Amino acid sequence: MDPGLAETGWAVVEDQGGRLVLVASGVIRTYPAWGLVRRLGRIHGDLVAAAREHSISRVRVEAYVSHGTRVGSSVLDAGVGTGEVIACAVLAGLAAGAAVDEPIRAAEWQAAIGRPRAGSLRDREARKRLSAAVVRAQVAGIPAGAPDHVTDAAGIAASAWVGARQQTALELGGYRGAPRRRARGT
Repeated sequence: MDPGLAETGWAVVEDQGGRLVLVASGVIRTYPAWGLVRRLGRIHGDLVAAAREHSISRVRVEAYVSHGTRVGSSVLDAGVGTGEVIACAVLAGLAAGAAVDEPIRAAEWQAAIGRPRAGSLRDREARKRLSAAVVRAQVAGIPAGAPDHVTDAAGIAASAWVGARQQTALELGGYRGAPRRRARGT
């Protein structure tokens, strides 16, 4: 899930023969005139309904970050409304009986699915296009013109799948981590 008080994106992906496929997605929109309690109620209710409808087994939500660092030790410290939306996402996953991962920073989920470092891309739109292209390469079925929140949510879901596969391999003794580079001159 890609949390936001005004717009929260969600995506359900499924492993179909070793390929991730987008099964369902959406953007939950709320409006300032509704007030915080009504907005959070809408987000939570819609997330629970989607999670139950699609029988999800795992939830991963993007963490709120400020200037590259996680804010506070509590999701409720995250910022105006965003921390509460993260809490809604976690509670929705639990209500649906799903395993819930710790919130993950954008740079972490993007690295997990293979997005190259984009430090040289100063233009925010160029970084967003790069992320969207990598997500589309990893997850089949994302419609052309899908909202950024949906594409990001699919990427976050894909990173959970990658993490679960690595954990399973580690438990079976088959995952050795990323290959180590030899130092020059050795």
